[in-house]
Amino acid sequence: MKSFIPLLFLLSSTLLSQDMEEGHAEGEKFFHSAGIAVRLVGPDSVLVTFGARSEDLQNTVHVFPYEEDTAPGSDTATFRLFERKLEFYLQERIPVQVDGRGVYLRVVQWKPKGKGREDRLDMKSLWVDDLFITLGGKIPRKRKHLDVTANVWVERKDAKDTEIQVSLFQDRTLLRRLWTKREKKVRFPVSPDSLKAMRRNPPPRLMPPPAGLPEGGAGDHSGHNH
Repeated sequence: MKSFIPLLFLLSSTLLSQDMEEGHAEGEKFFHSAGIAVRLVGPDSVLVTFGARSEDLQNTVHVFPYEEDTAPGSDTATFRLFERKLEFYLQERIPVQVDGRGVYLRVVQWKPKGKGREDRLDMKSLWVDDLFITLGGKIPRKRKHLDVTANVWVERKDAKDTEIQVSLFQDRTLLRRLWTKREKKVRFPVSPDSLKAMRRNPPPRLMPPPAGLPEGGAGDHSGHNH
């Protein structure tokens, strides 16, 4: 899995970054948006990239590494604590299931252009507007559907209107993109026939989320109706 992670992570984080930036005005409130890119890789692997404001994630897990001395040779314990808490938070709050069975995910990339899990977060990689973390795991070769839920920031009253962008890729090809609310399960058909159908009907150019997205459902701009 190591050979394809850097390239795919860079691609997914770039696309997700562009997607998150479009259609949002300056000065929007905190915890307004987040993005999830689910990428099917080869016959039995999945990468899940989560993107959100770096400051939002620090406020959520209550760890602020900026206050630490990061000179060469200094203690970086606060960064490591932030990584541990963030990985646990994402594992718990972005559950992925394939045909009803949970998929175990762990961080495989902390930052764009990183060299795997051991290439850790530091001041430069954390001092960004949007932070992108990629988790990876194994999935069955034979599968019918994949479910992903974004339970992020459910503990925060100021995040009740958060809009989540969810995208599905097969290798480098974007198959579906939609907008939804927190705590809403998104299901993608991932059988061979379904993936072929989605490749024939790719999503249109990115559009901003619809105004007044209803609490009960997702705003779908991807033609997800085959």
